[in-house]
Amino acid sequence: KTLRVWYPDFWRPELNIGIEYFGMIRDEQYRELMKKKKTLYDKLDIDFIGLDTNLVQPSRNWEKFIVMRILEIMDSKLPIYRKLEQLKRKYTWSS
Repeated sequence: KTLRVWYPDFWRPELNIGIEYFGMIRDEQYRELMKKKKTLYDKLDIDFIGLDTNLVQPSRNWEKFIVMRILEIMDSKLPIYRKLEQLKRKYTWSS
């Protein structure tokens, strides 16, 4: 087997979110590759936003879609950040 490395089309390091544009959704082999990428991102717990040609059209507000998805992802992480803040307060001491 060949080792394959995938990089998202766009990466927002400050948010730890990748953005993938799936531009050839009519091609069956490409759709299989899309599924593999999505599965891999899920398995590795990497947040990503998937866009395709149906969404990215002049008549669609795809920029708003991206912003809303980023907000949803960040909102889903709030409970984790709150727990980390509690642990930080519990285990931090001043000298």
